Amino acid sequence: LMILLCIPFAWAWLHPNHLIDFSNSLFSTATFTSNIYHWRHAGYFSPAAELSPLVHTWSLAVEEQFYLLFPIFVITIWKLDQRFLFPIMTICLLISLGLGDWASRSRPIAAFYLLPTRGWELLIGALAAGPLLSTKLIARMGTRIAAALSFLGLVLVVYAITTFDNNMLIPGIEMLVPTIGTVLIILFTKQGSMTFTILSNKVFTGIGLISFGIYLFHQPLFSFARHRSILEPSSLLMLLLCAVAILLAYLSWRYVERPFRQSSRVSTSWFVSAVAFSSLIVVCAGFAGRHHAEQIRLSYPEITQLLSHKEVLADTHPCAFTREPTEAALAWCFKPGKTVFLIGDSHAASLSIALRTQLAQIGYSLISMTQNACSMVKGVSRRAQNAEKKNRCSNMTAEAIDFISRHPGPVVMSIRWRLYLTGKRYDNGEGGIERGSMVDVELEQGGKMSLDLYISTQLTEFAKNASLILVDQIPEVGWNVPDILAKSKKYGFSRMFSTSYSRYLAANEPVHRMLSTVKGAISIVNTSKLVCDVKSNRCSVQVNGLPLYRDDDHPSESFSHMIAEEILKIINTKIVP
Repeated sequence: LMILLCIPFAWAWLHPNHLIDFSNSLFSTATFTSNIYHWRHAGYFSPAAELSPLVHTWSLAVEEQFYLLFPIFVITIWKLDQRFLFPIMTICLLISLGLGDWASRSRPIAAFYLLPTRGWELLIGALAAGPLLSTKLIARMGTRIAAALSFLGLVLVVYAITTFDNNMLIPGIEMLVPTIGTVLIILFTKQGSMTFTILSNKVFTGIGLISFGIYLFHQPLFSFARHRSILEPSSLLMLLLCAVAILLAYLSWRYVERPFRQSSRVSTSWFVSAVAFSSLIVVCAGFAGRHHAEQIRLSYPEITQLLSHKEVLADTHPCAFTREPTEAALAWCFKPGKTVFLIGDSHAASLSIALRTQLAQIGYSLISMTQNACSMVKGVSRRAQNAEKKNRCSNMTAEAIDFISRHPGPVVMSIRWRLYLTGKRYDNGEGGIERGSMVDVELEQGGKMSLDLYISTQLTEFAKNASLILVDQIPEVGWNVPDILAKSKKYGFSRMFSTSYSRYLAANEPVHRMLSTVKGAISIVNTSKLVCDVKSNRCSVQVNGLPLYRDDDHPSESFSHMIAEEILKIINTKIVP
């Protein structure tokens, strides 16, 4: 029902790429492989996932996969020797828990979505419903001890709800807290206990009856609101949508769930026919949705052009490295006296093609070493990153610093300075709030040195061996620029979007202060002067109706060329003989 209700809204409101993603997710939802599809396309807490109406169906897919495999597992073990069932289930639970804890650090997206790493949460429920629940020890448990254990379970669940956030390693060992809490509630809550009194309250039992429906409807409502709103939906609107989700959940429970559970009202054959017919509609809608997305592209060329600016233009040149390069590869790319290095995170990567093109005009080559979410500052990393990404970033940074120290040349460095120094996502003060969790940066060394002093010290040390060109913080927007321009065009919303220059200056005061303390042969590229006007106190996000950004902070192709031209001026005046 939820999926069928989503289809007309998806066709009416989603841009072509999002509609194709929605159509593909229809297939995966119908075949109980939604978790695999979303594992391959986005993390659950990523900004992209917030725009996916069906991303939450991953958990239903994991459950269905478990329900298909678990009976086969139990029957097989039972036929061999039923005494082995409890020990083998326990061993499988521990293996899955260990795998989940390891993968949450090294393969976090796969760990979040896939059955082998989530199976322990379902297995512990199976144990609680079966072998554990039937043990004589629990049956003979004293009332006071049982009440204490059930209340402890409630405390653990409440603790997890109030303290766990998007930065938690899921399903790491920490997830034992709410899981064990739930098991304690299931096993030890008896009539008359405090936990029973709290949870048997009519409000809680009422929410419990419709909780599945609330889960089903909340994500599509929030997602479609974000798609239909030109700017970020207000808190009031999101609160109203919560109420709508509760209403839809009640109606679904009252007129769909409850009747279907009554065999006297719905026969098995009718139920199977209804499910089969609905699945057929979903699959057909998936095929039709892909075709409709292509029709939208052809029917709205201006919107299609605006959205094309969202595409990431990766530099495919052999001397553009996004992983640790070999010494031989770097040596092949290096041309003595005619090579410029570009290092940094995804912001540096955005400049790579434009800078390479500009440098070619004066006979210079470019070696770019960039990596998403990697500062390329020695000893600086994001705390929430898994071990593999940290090592990859650390290794590339070390290789870049070492090679440049032995092969001197101008070094252009561009990273998202403000995010590293403050950890906060950008808020333009006008409704544009960047999605995503805060960034917690850690120092591998440096003792009690502050982050800004540490980075300044590292840059000063770097500048001893190279002419360092630092691209300051590229003005951030808070809005996804191609999206808001495309929506404005589609819905006839006339507004010239821009952001506050004073807001930019205030937010980046720590950046400018830190960069001013770097000593040595350095030059700073002032990117704000390219798009910000002091008199009007506004920063442009578009020129001639075309976006200067491909999202809310990365420069588009045209803006990248503007920044590359400024870099070239510095190279021509200060470096080229």
